[in-house]
Amino acid sequence: MGARSILMAATVAAAAGGGYGLGVATAPGPAVAQGADVVDLDVYARLDALETRVTGVEDELARPRNIVTAPFRIVDENGAPLMSVEMAEDNLPELKLGDGIILGYAEGQPRMSVFSDDGRVGGVHMLDGAVTVYASHNGTDGFFAASSAARGNTVRIFEGGQPVVSLARGDGDQPELKIGDGIILGYAQNEPLVSITSDDGRIAGFTLIEGSATVYASSDGTDGFFAGASATHGNTARIYQNGERVAELGVPPGRGAGARFFTGDQLIAGVGIGTSGEGLLFTGFADGTPAVTAGADRGNAYVNVFHGGSVAASVNTTDLGGTGLVVVRNSSGQAVSYLSEGAGGGGSVSATDPAGNEAFGAGWDGTQGAACVRRQNGNQFCLEPVMPLTRVQ
Repeated sequence: MGARSILMAATVAAAAGGGYGLGVATAPGPAVAQGADVVDLDVYARLDALETRVTGVEDELARPRNIVTAPFRIVDENGAPLMSVEMAEDNLPELKLGDGIILGYAEGQPRMSVFSDDGRVGGVHMLDGAVTVYASHNGTDGFFAASSAARGNTVRIFEGGQPVVSLARGDGDQPELKIGDGIILGYAQNEPLVSITSDDGRIAGFTLIEGSATVYASSDGTDGFFAGASATHGNTARIYQNGERVAELGVPPGRGAGARFFTGDQLIAGVGIGTSGEGLLFTGFADGTPAVTAGADRGNAYVNVFHGGSVAASVNTTDLGGTGLVVVRNSSGQAVSYLSEGAGGGGSVSATDPAGNEAFGAGWDGTQGAACVRRQNGNQFCLEPVMPLTRVQ
């Protein structure tokens, strides 16, 4: 029921009851007789005015409050700007708080920037799907961190317009930390890597390759010192020069420790420990074929001189079971001359035919000197006393 209807009912009831039935007083005015009742016509006018005022109040209460239409600016009592809202780049809204804070858009992406009088800035913005946080004292140098689905998480510190520290995705999409242009902590072929470089190409570092831990130092990334440890190659240190291995120190699997030297990657010299624990010495020609070997083998010593890859001469204590022996061999490797210990601790010299059959023998027979020659027909001629020719290779 509207206000007018309520008040009319109250007025009629009041008129019927002498004007006081509902506690509503009616002022004298024009009256119209309606049967036995009298109605005050001025009441309708007042009710219309009241209903109009009530409707206005209801409309005002329903209307949104404090609506301000942009662009607008708020200033202080001295006219200095406090806040402004206007349409800026690409007709997108931009809010400024004083001279130091901007909330808006850059290239259609939301941003928040903080400025100072001397150019220091900081803020957050989005660009190509990447969210970037930055802080800088001049708008160029400073700290920048970004996160995106395409490039992952990235942190960079700039100085002089150049990155001095960066953390980003590197080789194999693995994390990589760079410090200036000289230090890299990351991965190579999905193996951990620490690398130090210089402008002229010198590098050093540590890396894992196929399970091998390697330490290296190089003048140009190729020549230099490389040392590694692995189940496949053992513990080995190598020196490269002009792109070729020239020296190696290590303990290859199944072998003793040794130092080896190379020409054209061919082994030409070496010293080391044999599998039985004795020392070894090797020298070779430029093509890698042996020249001289020396060492110890199960308690006996030897020196072998090679020609054409075969032993040409040997000094050893092996062939005669601990006594000294000098052997000369022919091109077929057959021993043809001997200088050794003879009977009674004396000396013995012998020579053979190409097949190794003894043809001449001389030496101490235990009591005195003797010499014998064996002819091709088998006859033997000796200086007295007779010295048996029994040389067997």
